[in-house]
Amino acid sequence: MKNNNPLQKWVKAEPIVLGSIFVIVCCLWGFLRLATKIMGQQDLYYDQKILLSMRQSIDLAEPIGPLFLKDAMVDLSALGSVSVALVIFVTVLGLLLIQRQHRLVIFMTLSIFGGSALSIFLKTLFMRSRPDLIPHLTPAHYYSFPSGHSMTATVVYFTLAMVLSEAAHEKIIKHYILICAILIIGIVGISRVYIGVHWPSDVLGGWMMGTAWALLCWLIQRSTKKK
Repeated sequence: MKNNNPLQKWVKAEPIVLGSIFVIVCCLWGFLRLATKIMGQQDLYYDQKILLSMRQSIDLAEPIGPLFLKDAMVDLSALGSVSVALVIFVTVLGLLLIQRQHRLVIFMTLSIFGGSALSIFLKTLFMRSRPDLIPHLTPAHYYSFPSGHSMTATVVYFTLAMVLSEAAHEKIIKHYILICAILIIGIVGISRVYIGVHWPSDVLGGWMMGTAWALLCWLIQRSTKKK
């Protein structure tokens, strides 16, 4: 007799699925708390403190660190840009099409383009202004929350890590791919604050919503995977 007890199915679900659901819930809860404060125009004490800590106290136009760090941060910030994301998408998409991995093609398209649309929608919804506390090291347009670069980087590199993990059989390789994705995502977010175009809370919001969206898309594609 077939067992349709939903509770038993839940208990038997793989730990990674339950863990992903837990992370999604935590990220959405954290984002909503952060968004509530921003909508209420509450001052986040760490925003100004962190932003100022990355500039010379005698000249706020100059960032801290050696001279090469300024150019490096500007370059690294581009890893979360739409242009770079599009290049990565097209490159990996072509490989997946050659291999006839149509399920992963749908997953990547839904995750990356859906995440970009969600980012624009959220920016328009909250309409938070860019930081005016310090001079920007690069031009920045549109609204500030959540950070588009941070959210794009999170969605793109987590999605890419999930796609690559499909082909990896050894756990150490899967872990290496995930660690690399996390490092790139972290660098992009930090660089956006360093060059002065985002509040730290913008980056945090982008990380949380990007993680929730990428994991949600992964769960959807996983549920459609043939056993």
